[in-house]
Amino acid sequence: MKTTFNMKEGELLPTNFIQWDKFILGLQSSELIIIAGRPGMGKSAVALNMIKHMNMYNKYPCALFSMEMNRNHVVYRLGINTNNTTLIIDDTPLLAILDFQSKARKLVAKHGVKVIFIDYLQLFGMPLNIKELFETIAEERSYILCRLKLLSLELNVPIIVLSQLNQSVDENRIRPELADFRDLQNAIELCADKVCFIHRPEYYHLQGEAEFIVHDIRREKCTIYQFENKILK
Repeated sequence: MKTTFNMKEGELLPTNFIQWDKFILGLQSSELIIIAGRPGMGKSAVALNMIKHMNMYNKYPCALFSMEMNRNHVVYRLGINTNNTTLIIDDTPLLAILDFQSKARKLVAKHGVKVIFIDYLQLFGMPLNIKELFETIAEERSYILCRLKLLSLELNVPIIVLSQLNQSVDENRIRPELADFRDLQNAIELCADKVCFIHRPEYYHLQGEAEFIVHDIRREKCTIYQFENKILK
């Protein structure tokens, strides 16, 4: 029989990323957190490292909706025995947002899932009858972000969603910032609680350590800190 966990109001979940936890005080209930970066920055690796620490070492029930990697690939990269933990991996491709909401509710109710990861925003599907309501892809994704935030409030669990940034880079500004979301910036500033960019200067043949650039949207604060490249593997 599985034990059901419920997050208490104000409860913090450590991720074992020491500097991250120090700045954001751990994952907080009902938060929507976006981890963003250009292709090849290591977004999935960061999420998998968080899951591994939280699920294997801290024993928190976790759920991962992986629309990019199949379940076997995820388990291989995690390198853990999922039979000994409460880790639910759903690898349904192009999962529709309404189906995701239904599944997430069941996982929290049945397994006591304490944190939900999504890899990634741009791979959500959209039913045709809903898709017709929007004129642009940006409007669709803004709608999805809104639904994700409302769901995090309803379930009282943090939701971490990965997001791809445009691959093109401004020669005068390589480090990513909120403006790189372009048409999604307003929706992200409205719905997200925190946005974390992953920046790797060596990707652009420049010297420098890998960085987390964390924007606390609600507190209007931003910090940049370096982390070990092994997290990205």
